[in-house]
Amino acid sequence: MSDALIPDMSKGETEVLPLPPKLLESPFKNSLAVVRWNSEHPERFPLLEKYAPFFHDLHFSMPNYLKDEDVPADYHNLTHDSAEDSPHIYIDLAKTMKLLLNAPEGSREAEIDGLLYFHFDAWIDPMGYVDEDFSKIWIPDIPDIPDELGKPGGPRFECMTNKEKYPWWGFVEADFHEQAMAAARLIEQHEGKYVVNTEEWCVGWTDIYYVPKKYFADYIFLSGIFGALRVFHEVAVPTIIHIIDQSRRAHPSLSILHRFGECWGSCCAKDPDVHDVLFNRCGHRLDYLNEIVVNAHYNRLENEAGMIGQQIIEPHFPVS
Repeated sequence: MSDALIPDMSKGETEVLPLPPKLLESPFKNSLAVVRWNSEHPERFPLLEKYAPFFHDLHFSMPNYLKDEDVPADYHNLTHDSAEDSPHIYIDLAKTMKLLLNAPEGSREAEIDGLLYFHFDAWIDPMGYVDEDFSKIWIPDIPDIPDELGKPGGPRFECMTNKEKYPWWGFVEADFHEQAMAAARLIEQHEGKYVVNTEEWCVGWTDIYYVPKKYFADYIFLSGIFGALRVFHEVAVPTIIHIIDQSRRAHPSLSILHRFGECWGSCCAKDPDVHDVLFNRCGHRLDYLNEIVVNAHYNRLENEAGMIGQQIIEPHFPVS
């Protein structure tokens, strides 16, 4: 049976045409990396620039990035911004998305099809995402693991209608959920545009997340409403992403949200060792004073960057 169905190539029964060589590429080659500093650390720029070979472009966001008196403090372009309002940084991220949507057709910037946001003291192994689904929005899904002092980690991604379900400090001490529900009520007024529950809000770790270009317009619109009501970042972004997911999924069972759980740490975790960094494709946060651990990550980036463009040898299974 196999002889009848599978020609014996060694006997010359089938002409085998050579395929063009397949070259190693970064999965983020058409993505913009937006790297955020909440305080001034320009001395870290040279290290973060080692991500450049893996991304279409890098965008650095840091307070007082530009110190030129002739440049306004809120100057914002595709490569940098000087945003100071870290608790509401998603507003400035939306500005970057708007620049990308307005890029002239056929321009180099128009090639960008997604945006990965992460803090400078997070780490990303870009080649660890080769098999990822870039058509979805990604947000970390992590457990709340207290540190050695008992300080909680997280916050884990979760949506709720009762703050008692998840006694995170932002709900218990600051009532961030009240602002999120007020934003939802405004969104509900745009009849039919979004699926929204005015009694629901979400929370989640937002030091690393990815948004495809096709959802930029939704993110821009929703962030404008959440930003106007000053909703805290780790409530606003998860709730915005949840609303986009509920509104854009093709079927109730087909989420456009990918909750990835391979990141080490949390919002407040610290002191990963070399094993933690090399074993996990993402994490937070790196201690830049620990040169051994930091060098382990950036040496990996350099090694992987040197492999880009090399030929991939497809596995060959001989026919018996």
